Amino acid sequence: MTPELKRAVKRYRQWFGAYKKSGELIKVQVWLTINNGCIEFLTLDDSYKVKRIRRDPRTVCYIGDKEGLHIPGTAEIVMAGTQFGGCIAPTGRRSR
Repeated sequence: MTPELKRAVKRYRQWFGAYKKSGELIKVQVWLTINNGCIEFLTLDDSYKVKRIRRDPRTVCYIGDKEGLHIPGTAEIVMAGTQFGGCIAPTGRRSR
């Protein structure tokens, strides 16, 4: 992780971008955590974020600011059980 990314992640905020059917990138602010080097956040399993990722897993994460440092990647939906809904880990690779 670069020093710039480390500073941005310490804010624990990101703008998560997923694509609509039209191809438009929609950004939504979320609180993040780092788990085994992956950026993760929690969301409900029926949220628009999850629906968009199921249709198109390409994502862009803007760390710390809506127009700031961004990381393109592929999202993986990780179901965490009914207590938390779902967890999305935007990464450049599939994580285990």
